[in-house]
Amino acid sequence: MDTTDYNYGQSSKNGNVVKCPSCGAPVKVGSLVCPECGHEFRNVKANATVTKFTEELNSLRRAGGAMGFVLDAVGDKRRVAFIEDYSIPDSLDDVLELMLLAKSNTDKDGLPEQRAYWTMFCRCVDKVKNSGMQNDPRFAPLLEFYKKNAKKKNVGGMVTLFFFLLFLIGFVGWQVYGIYSLSKSEDNIKQAITAQQDSLLTVIDGLPAPAKDNCSECAYRITKLSWRPVDCRYGGKDEDEKALMDMQTAAEKAVAKKKNAYIRLLNGLKVLEPIPVDAD
Repeated sequence: MDTTDYNYGQSSKNGNVVKCPSCGAPVKVGSLVCPECGHEFRNVKANATVTKFTEELNSLRRAGGAMGFVLDAVGDKRRVAFIEDYSIPDSLDDVLELMLLAKSNTDKDGLPEQRAYWTMFCRCVDKVKNSGMQNDPRFAPLLEFYKKNAKKKNVGGMVTLFFFLLFLIGFVGWQVYGIYSLSKSEDNIKQAITAQQDSLLTVIDGLPAPAKDNCSECAYRITKLSWRPVDCRYGGKDEDEKALMDMQTAAEKAVAKKKNAYIRLLNGLKVLEPIPVDAD
């Protein structure tokens, strides 16, 4: 198969069509091969796309690290968007290298960047199919990987969405206690303690079962949960306020017990650094 270096900018164009430098046949812009003679369009800067991609992503990672939780969360979103929206190249070699890079990261689960790589991989697959290269033997194992994992990824995405919604519902409920704690009455303080306990337990129950392929995400979620003290002073009798403090202590221990059980499951996987447990 003829494979000479070729830039679209050096060919004659007519709208979205370019002329093949080998046989002169009209070829759609973005094609990786001429449908008439089999000429492969290779960029003279082969693999430059992957190198540039890696450098820019590393730059975003450096900018996001050591900036605090809130700013780093913004950095996570920027890196995910960068990966998902990265321009798929026209060069055969660059598409192949980019697919290999994306595939090596889609084998892992639990982190936003890794799910973004799956989106990139799917876009590369579309590029290959639309460019008439699906029968090229170099793409065969990558297309087979896509075929086997497409359904699994879709199902996994639905499961992740379900747990996320459950987590979100519990988390919002957890904040309800703040509203109750504004009112300094015995009943409202009791309700605030009960609301926080029930919400935190619901959040923990909604977390996915710890496994080696999702341990990072599980660790991130469980370590963000903590008991936020409710002010039990409302101007009543000392014994009544003490009873409220005892109630809060019991609720906090109940949450800590369930949280620690989950952490011990994570630590038992021996994948991450051991996570310290709360006093229960």
